[in-house]
Amino acid sequence: VASVRFANRDLNEEQRDAVQKIVQGELRPLPYIIYGPPGTGKTTATVEAIYQLAKHPDCLRILAVTPSNAAADILVERLAQYFPPSAFEMRRILAYSRSLDDLPSAVKPYASDDRTSEGQKLEVLTALIVVSTVNLAARFSRWGIPKGHFDVLCVDEAGQATEPEVVAVASSLMDFFPDDKQHIPIAQMILAGDPKQLGPVMTSSLCKKLGLGISY
Repeated sequence: VASVRFANRDLNEEQRDAVQKIVQGELRPLPYIIYGPPGTGKTTATVEAIYQLAKHPDCLRILAVTPSNAAADILVERLAQYFPPSAFEMRRILAYSRSLDDLPSAVKPYASDDRTSEGQKLEVLTALIVVSTVNLAARFSRWGIPKGHFDVLCVDEAGQATEPEVVAVASSLMDFFPDDKQHIPIAQMILAGDPKQLGPVMTSSLCKKLGLGISY
């Protein structure tokens, strides 16, 4: 895509190609998968893709989720260089069990201590980029976030996410097959991770037996 001006000039050729394919989005609703062993720059490519999609002229709304709070915080820290907190373009949505004191200093300006469902609903609805854990995002629909609100679902560290978690988020918040008469864009999914690394953490032997230890 000739119009793509990379914010990160240090991306290698494969990373650039991945970002360009994601921005083109020609294969939607099929998911775009970024995978590779540790240190190959999966999160770096993911951050660049989120930046490019956020700057898209169609004002795409992006939901970026991870299996853990630590990974979600890292995503916000990496994106913070492009989206200053004063602009309210990006918000870090926290679970009730997580306090602001637990957050890295670079992440705190993007989070709110208002844990009411109405307060968090407002944050989700007004932000261009929403970052949370995949488990928490599965509850967004209970807060009244309508299906189709987000245009892009990005799952970082997807190899650690269980299939039910990811499917719950995708099915409740994304519209991959909209009615053409409504002129709604087809939603896009990005999965970034390494299936050869740590998979979903399963403490139940029954869940393991039923295959929930296999990542989406």
